[in-house]
Amino acid sequence: MILPKEISLDLAEETGWHIGDGSMNFYKSGSKIKGLYQLRGHMKDDKEHYEKRIKPLFDNLFDTNINVRLMPSTRVIGFQIWDDKLVNFKKDLGLPLGEKTSVKIPSVFCQMMA
Repeated sequence: MILPKEISLDLAEETGWHIGDGSMNFYKSGSKIKGLYQLRGHMKDDKEHYEKRIKPLFDNLFDTNINVRLMPSTRVIGFQIWDDKLVNFKKDLGLPLGEKTSVKIPSVFCQMMA
């Protein structure tokens, strides 16, 4: 995974998805603490969007190949990535870890649009 070096419209769009349907945090796994980023949408309503827009944009933006999958037991489609660098990158943009109780659009995007 390669993190973006510049603020872009694609990163702004992906950040909007995160604000709406994403989450991230650090979790203890054995003796280590690891960063987890995940994005989930409705299994039927969002399937085409995940396949045609979210996956290609995310893969291009972060130079990765995410595995989007259906999760029938919870009726969602999405993916998760265990990556400390990604979680720290998004946290440094201004996105919260854990619950998104008072999340705001990061100022770097507001400045970009001014």
